[in-house]
This record gives sequence, structure tokens and C-alpha cells, in this order.
Amino acid sequence: MKRITELLIIISFGLFLGLDLPFILEIVFRIPPIADLCDILFVFPLYLIGTYSIFRIFSSKSPYLQYFYILSIGLFVEGHGMHWAANAIHNSMSIGERGFPLAYFLDERLGHILLFTGAFLTLISLCLMQNERKINIEKNDKIWLIISSIPFGFFLSIGFIEGQVIYFFLPATIILLFFLSYYSYKLKIKFGEEPFNLFVFYASIVIIALSLLYFLIFGSFIEPSKIFHF
Repeated sequence: MKRITELLIIISFGLFLGLDLPFILEIVFRIPPIADLCDILFVFPLYLIGTYSIFRIFSSKSPYLQYFYILSIGLFVEGHGMHWAANAIHNSMSIGERGFPLAYFLDERLGHILLFTGAFLTLISLCLMQNERKINIEKNDKIWLIISSIPFGFFLSIGFIEGQVIYFFLPATIILLFFLSYYSYKLKIKFGEEPFNLFVFYASIVIIALSLLYFLIFGSFIEPSKIFHF
């Protein structure tokens, strides 16, 4: 199994187990909140170190793509820190209390926008780098990449909805899926030589499918936290 396949498996299942599973446990067993702690201790460094490890594998010679990745991951770091800190303050305050509107804005608006924009652009930057770095993978790698795209797509789709940025990132994901499809078909690129793009391609399908299914079930993109009260 290729190193990049191992990294993507760790990232995708790690993000799901590190954040989505704690939320599920909170809902089902009504235990004290643990997701925020898992987020800062596990999810944040996993995404940061995981994507950087893939960045090192690609070793892009283009300074523009290097700067693109640095800017993107920088937005993710800034947005995550802002969201996490403001969320802790926001949850300790009451509506109408002085400072509540600012904490809410930094948490639910600006923090989420920066966080998910950075995370999404990080994926795009690595997709572009993958074009420069062909990596032949085996059949088993391809199967594992498709399987691991499911928890990763679930993680992002629920994150987009909970973060109230789904109306922006659902169209962005559709555009990304169209681009990868056109890129593969028009240029006759084999995804078997581009494992990261293969992973993102199927993850995009999962994001779109789960988001539309969510809308059909609940009639809107209302945040899961408002439905399940966590």
C-alpha cells in the first residue's frame, strides 16, 4: 500500500472518529460534551499534519502552488483557532449578555468561513500538486481510497451544514467534481495514477449525496446541533 493511501485512510477515519463519533455519543448517551476537546487535541493536528505530509510527498516545484497550500492551511489554522476559542466563550454566555453578538459572529460566522475555506482550498491545492506527481497505485489502494472517502465526505458534509456554510460549499463541491471529471475525461488522465484526486473525486460525490439526502429528510439545512440539541 502506498504511503499516500495510508495517510488518507488515517486522515479520513481519524476525522470521523475524532469529531463525528463524539457528537454521536453525546446525542445517544447524553454524556457531557467531549467533541470540543477531541477537536482541539486530535482533529486539528490530524488535518494539519496529515495534509502537510501529503504536501511533502508531492514536493511541488511550483512556488505558486506552495504558496497556495501555505495560504490555505494558514486560513484553516486561523479559522479553527478563532472558532474554537469563540465557541467556548459563546457557549458560556446567554443571549443578550454583553459581548454575546461578537462571540457568536467570531464563532458561527467568521470562524467557520475561514476554517472551511482554508480546509477546502487545501484540498484544491493538493489536487493541483497531484497533477505534477504521478503515483501508480495498486487495485487494493483504489478500493481503500474509495472506502475512506465515505467517512471523509461525511465529516465535511456535516461540517458544512453545522457550520452554516453549506450554501457556499455545496456548489463549490459540485464545481470541483465537475472539474475533476472533465480533467480526467478530456485529458485522459487515469485516476489510478493520481490517488489524491481519486480520493477527492469520490469524497465530493459523498458530500453532494449526503447533503441532498439531509435536505430531503429535514426539509432544510438546519444545523444538526439544533435538531439533536448538543
